[in-house]
Amino acid sequence: FWNNRADRGGGLHCAAGNPTIENCTFENNRALTFVGGAMVLFNSSATSRGCVFRDNFAPRGGGVYCEGGRPLLINCVFESNIAQIGSGGGFRCFNSNPGLSSCTFSDNSTGRFGGGIYANNSNLISIDCVFTQNAANWGGGWGEHNSTSSLTRCEFRDNRATFNGAGYFTNRNPDRIISGPTLEEC
Repeated sequence: FWNNRADRGGGLHCAAGNPTIENCTFENNRALTFVGGAMVLFNSSATSRGCVFRDNFAPRGGGVYCEGGRPLLINCVFESNIAQIGSGGGFRCFNSNPGLSSCTFSDNSTGRFGGGIYANNSNLISIDCVFTQNAANWGGGWGEHNSTSSLTRCEFRDNRATFNGAGYFTNRNPDRIISGPTLEEC
């Protein structure tokens, strides 16, 4: 998927489907006005395995945007994706339960939250992932609001934040009961 343009999901847009996407490259795709430069997953439990998301651009969710569902990303690379005005340079999720395993997030950026990943009202599990050289105003590697995250054996190196949390930033509404984050062997 190269050089595609759309309002949402420059490369791929999946609504309520559960596809398996393997060994695909999403490069230089653009979401022109909304979300998901490379891919949008709405209420989807898609599986992406061995995919590369590189040089994609969107106002929000530069690489992949998911809302609802339980997407699973395994051995994927998120590199040099940009969320221009919103959060989540590499990956952004809202009201969803994504799982990430052995993924690499490098050189992704946003002017808001989460250069590598941004989670909002989500339950995110990340195992054996690497976050390096991502940039944001808050949470260079990872940023989240009102989310429950579990990170196991994840590495955060050389990420940058203009304000807070170069590696990891979290902020919660004190009126909500939310556990976590849980960080183990990071």
